Amino acid sequence: MISPPYISELIDGIELSNEMQFHLLSHFIETDKNYINLFTKETNYTKTEIIGQLKKPGSKFFKSFANNPIHLVQKIEETLSTSKIIVSEHAQRLKIEIIVNQLKFPDGIGWNTIIHKDDLLNIDNIKVVEIQRGGFILKSVNIEKPITCQFNIVFENKELKTIFPGIYAPPFLNKEMQTSTFYKMCADFWQKHLIIN
Repeated sequence: MISPPYISELIDGIELSNEMQFHLLSHFIETDKNYINLFTKETNYTKTEIIGQLKKPGSKFFKSFANNPIHLVQKIEETLSTSKIIVSEHAQRLKIEIIVNQLKFPDGIGWNTIIHKDDLLNIDNIKVVEIQRGGFILKSVNIEKPITCQFNIVFENKELKTIFPGIYAPPFLNKEMQTSTFYKMCADFWQKHLIIN
């Protein structure tokens, strides 16, 4: 599928700062030792901090798709031309949803950790609990994480904010940092979706 030219330009122009690489590590199940050794040598981050990032809850890329943030950007560039791309914009925020060709990745690219509450209707014995994430109370369920062939790239003011597998989930609510329209959109989403533990 052909993406709008500015999408290709944005993705081709991704440069990962040390801070962004560290952030993105929270979306990996594991990473390779060579990357860890090089990253700790070239930055102020320790192996303990990296392991802490890898252990953070959330959606995760499989090592079979990408084994570190730099490899992830390369993989995005490789798969872009054969993927379905959905672009949406809100104010200065650009969300790119990319659905890779399932024939090329039959085992998926990662885990999705968000589920719509209506998708729980056909599952027996579901216990919904409240958890706190980022100072915000969310509903959560403990079920098997579904495998996904979708990931998201989010830019704000043309600056990369994050990349993660699974369905798009907007930020947690923050009235001080979000416009009233964006806050309402985020609130609507989190009222209808749950975190999968």
